[in-house]
Amino acid sequence: MAITDKSDLPLLQPRTSTLLSPSNGPETSTSSLLQSSWENFRADRFRLRSIGSVLGWIVLGCFVNSAVLAPKQLADYTHDGVAMHAVQDQLDLMAACAAAGTETGEGGVATVQTNKGAGWFLGGNDPEHVLTPLQEVRSFDDLPENWDWRDYNGTGISLTTSIMNQMVPLSALSDRIRIARFKKTGRLDTEVLLSPQVLLDCGMRSFGSCHGGDPRHAHKWIHENGIVDLTCNPYIASHPSWMGGGDCAATQCHTCNLKGECFVLEDPVKYRISEYGTLNFTTSEEFQLQAMNEIYHRGPIVVSMYSLSPEYRQFKGGYILRDSTKYPGTTHVVSLVGWGTDAKTGVKYWVVRNSDGTNWGDRGFFLAERGVNIYNIESHGAWAVPIVVLSGISEDLLVSTSIGHQIGGDSHAALVDSLVRTNVVASGSRLEAALRRVDRGDFVAPAFRASSDRYANRPLKIGSVATISTPQQHAQVLGLLEKHLRSGMTAVDVGCGSGILVAAMAHLVGPMGFVTGVDIVPELVEFSKQNLQRSLGKEDAEKQTEILLSTGKRDLGLPSHGRYDCIHVGVAVETKAEAESFLEYLKPGGGLLIPLGGAGAEQKLVKTSAIS
Repeated sequence: MAITDKSDLPLLQPRTSTLLSPSNGPETSTSSLLQSSWENFRADRFRLRSIGSVLGWIVLGCFVNSAVLAPKQLADYTHDGVAMHAVQDQLDLMAACAAAGTETGEGGVATVQTNKGAGWFLGGNDPEHVLTPLQEVRSFDDLPENWDWRDYNGTGISLTTSIMNQMVPLSALSDRIRIARFKKTGRLDTEVLLSPQVLLDCGMRSFGSCHGGDPRHAHKWIHENGIVDLTCNPYIASHPSWMGGGDCAATQCHTCNLKGECFVLEDPVKYRISEYGTLNFTTSEEFQLQAMNEIYHRGPIVVSMYSLSPEYRQFKGGYILRDSTKYPGTTHVVSLVGWGTDAKTGVKYWVVRNSDGTNWGDRGFFLAERGVNIYNIESHGAWAVPIVVLSGISEDLLVSTSIGHQIGGDSHAALVDSLVRTNVVASGSRLEAALRRVDRGDFVAPAFRASSDRYANRPLKIGSVATISTPQQHAQVLGLLEKHLRSGMTAVDVGCGSGILVAAMAHLVGPMGFVTGVDIVPELVEFSKQNLQRSLGKEDAEKQTEILLSTGKRDLGLPSHGRYDCIHVGVAVETKAEAESFLEYLKPGGGLLIPLGGAGAEQKLVKTSAIS
């Protein structure tokens, strides 16, 4: 199905201010070109000597798969009185191969020989965690001719800060957080400014420093650790982790008192990503389609480019950058926020956000010719999908226990009748049907199986450290999660205990769905398995359910690639951040129900969701 020329965000309104009207660059005389070329040659002479051996390998076929490092070069220049500099800390061999190897294939299609793992700051294979790849787009007709996130308010897209090169992957991710929130709520939310200082504090051992970094590994680190915003860790343009130690991820957030004494803030709000990846292409057209598809549906992406060309250094805005010179590798990270075609000249271009501040170029942006791999900007691209946690988590969701004395009976049928009569369970609902098929007597401890207490509305011990909750609470939990327990869906019950919720969930998701129970107590894992076989039958229990042994909240024993429609946590967590850590296991639109509150304190059952 073709994509319309309108965004998935229908309530975002175009800004009324007039944006840049692109045109070709100013005419340049032959003498100025010769002078520029000579100056460029002089500036690059030492670099050319340093990479002579690299060029030799290129001639031999670029078969070496390790990176060759060149000495760091600083190219200082001045733009409108503002001191600027470009850093070339490394020259990756594979990036140089790609730049030298771009050629024209059959039908005049530009073939880009770089691909996965090539050209990035650290080189090597791409670290990826892809769960929901976008539907492939095969034609430019399936995308708008022009798209620019600056045209829509609410994205914070124009944020650029002087010398904050580390901000590029985070600014793209910040935009994606706001875009995703709008898709979920239909309203503009506050802008999230993620802290680039965290990447400097914690990145030296994995993805870079002030002299360069790799957005692929930055995304991987954020996926594993989460990241705080600027209010937690302000930018200081330094990398103290080079001298530091300890668990950097646990000390991201700092605060200070009036005496100037600073300390680590416990349990800060962290922003997380559910998945991350890179573009996978072999031609210029494939790069464009994949990049445009990502930008249009999920927001800006991160790319790198060669930033030492005279034209780019002296760019003052007002026209499309066009340069056919083939440059070696990439030296700078930027983000693509849109694309278009100039109405007057027909030149296709990318809308690019720089990180040299709003005094540079077009208020921190520039337009670069599209489809020609200018400055190697189409050599590779990276993206990440944020986990969006909506603010204002729900209050206690449990129905008043004042009706508790009206629930129960001398049989399982009488128990379910009482749940319907008190309106805890809707009459004739899917939930009523599921509950009637799950006899509580099959899940209580053997000592209670002959007792009338098995159908009473009170918790019963099922081991030395656990109980089976009341029938009322089980019914309310399932009712709150029912829309996430439709036919064919998947669910997890953390702290499954007796397995009774696993059984009810299995009936709700049906034979095409699957339910996983998790518990930390080995005896309860076996107890739950036995109960499920008694209730569902051995064959159905093995087909529709599994019970896993967990080592704790930080290691649930779930597969790393697993994502579920529904998660119920039966074990209380003390902090909101701890509750949000379960969101990485949710599918987009999935539901999480979890008790929140410390031991001995009042606990509330809260429900939230994650979107991508």
